[in-house]
Amino acid sequence: MGDRWKVAGLALVVGLGLGSASHAAENILVEVGPASRTFSVDELAAYARTGESSRQLQYYFDQLDAETLEGITEALNYPIEVDFVQFAKFLRSPGGECVLEEIAQFVTPDIDSLSGSKALRAALVNAASPDGKMSAIEILEKYPASTIQVDQNALQGEGDRYAELQEDINTLLQDAGIEEGKSLADVDYDVLAEGASRLLCAP
Repeated sequence: MGDRWKVAGLALVVGLGLGSASHAAENILVEVGPASRTFSVDELAAYARTGESSRQLQYYFDQLDAETLEGITEALNYPIEVDFVQFAKFLRSPGGECVLEEIAQFVTPDIDSLSGSKALRAALVNAASPDGKMSAIEILEKYPASTIQVDQNALQGEGDRYAELQEDINTLLQDAGIEEGKSLADVDYDVLAEGASRLLCAP
């Protein structure tokens, strides 16, 4: 149980991208196996910022082990800093679009007329604007649909493919300057875009 929800939590972080969002996310619907769970974004944000959980959140948190819960808390609050102009440019590049399309396979809005990749781009751009600083919880709050749907089953289905690409992905991250403890503001977004296009857009 703990491991599955840990993956779901990480999926939220990873998943969480056009102009101003006209809506703000209110709920997160996570599909795990045959079951689903709905979380309030406001309650999750309050927990991330104060450490105090609502009764509903506490019910689910009681099902997690301490390590999983700590990992989700850290992920929600982890400070991310990017070069806003270059980051926004990357998200609109072919490589950036491929990354968004990949994530949109398991993170989607509840609005049929809004594509998952555009919703992700809006969330990321609006969370990072204007100073390039954001966190996962801010990305969730800026998602332009009332409900963010996270399909962990689809994510797990891509597991083997991602495992095959792991070495190439690690090389790309290193070439682009993405390293632990290093600011994402120093990333070579041109290298990242080119590599992402090569890895993810190839037929």
